[in-house]
Amino acid sequence: MANASTHPRVSLDALVPLALACAVAGCALPLSGLHGRDAAPPDAARTDAGMGDAGLRDAGGRDAGWRDAGPDDAGPDDAGAVDGGPPDAGNSDGGPPDAGALEWRVVETLTIDCDEGGEVASATVLSSAGSWRVRAVGTCEISSGRQADAEYFDFNVGSARNRSGSLDLGIAIDDARSARDLAPYWGSYQASHVYELPWTGADAPLSARYVDAFYGDNSGSLTLELLSLR
Repeated sequence: MANASTHPRVSLDALVPLALACAVAGCALPLSGLHGRDAAPPDAARTDAGMGDAGLRDAGGRDAGWRDAGPDDAGPDDAGAVDGGPPDAGNSDGGPPDAGALEWRVVETLTIDCDEGGEVASATVLSSAGSWRVRAVGTCEISSGRQADAEYFDFNVGSARNRSGSLDLGIAIDDARSARDLAPYWGSYQASHVYELPWTGADAPLSARYVDAFYGDNSGSLTLELLSLR
């Protein structure tokens, strides 16, 4: 005889109409009597359906929140480079860093003797398209201890002046005249005896000399520097 406390063995096919009716009425269908190949064991996670797992995994076993990283995705180590390459070093055109701004450099130094009026020519040809400057430096002596620089004289024994009568004393460049106003005018007196001016090239070397009325009692020399922007 069958035990009264044991549920009868029920086929799953027989329960389909009953399950539908319960679904409409909201009743609970006891499944403890289901056995055999037609009844799957209860599983709270229902990982075979892919729905019960809190992490929701897809058919490939991956988390539902995970997606493939395509070429447009920025990975966790991406520092902002959209092409996947290393971050730029600050140069937007991808080229090497700038080597630095151009600066004035001395390209030639000439010695201008004060005890003679001979021309001194540069070995450098100053192109008309180039950027040039000339710088005069130092002092020499004229007439028994009186000092002179590129533009002025007598500054060590009185007031600095740059003319003796009608003659303009000092360093003249590309000017062979013996006149009152020779080129260049080096500007106001500088106690440092350093004078610097822009210069325009003439596609030729420059020629410089010290101008004085008499050279017999002069001594020493001045320095003339030629600078180029490079």
